[in-house]
Amino acid sequence: MSIPVFPLRLAWHQRLAEAGGEAMLPAGSRLADKEKPGRHCFLLLEGSAVAEVDGQRPEPVLPGTFVGCLGRSGMPRPPAGVTVRLATPARVLVLDGDRLAALIDADPVIAGLWRRAVDPKSGAR
Repeated sequence: MSIPVFPLRLAWHQRLAEAGGEAMLPAGSRLADKEKPGRHCFLLLEGSAVAEVDGQRPEPVLPGTFVGCLGRSGMPRPPAGVTVRLATPARVLVLDGDRLAALIDADPVIAGLWRRAVDPKSGAR
């Protein structure tokens, strides 16, 4: 099962902010939908969420976690069969796929960090 939830250091927040902006979202907001591809991804800065997969126990999602269906290039992937819903009001960094892809292309350090976050087995540095 591919769950679009990746731990990400909050230290990346400032650099990643170039690919989006902060938002306050109410409890119940969906950050990922099991049936729909996303155009954005999110870095949970404050608050909490749950990852829900049919037939499995919900898993907590805590601050510092990246949520979204974006691939190694920063572009959207098909839905991963997981819904991530905010359990509390939350402050998030909303990342646009196109702007994130441009940032990944322009900055080799961010590209390596992103690829490790999305695919820890890649060994990218």
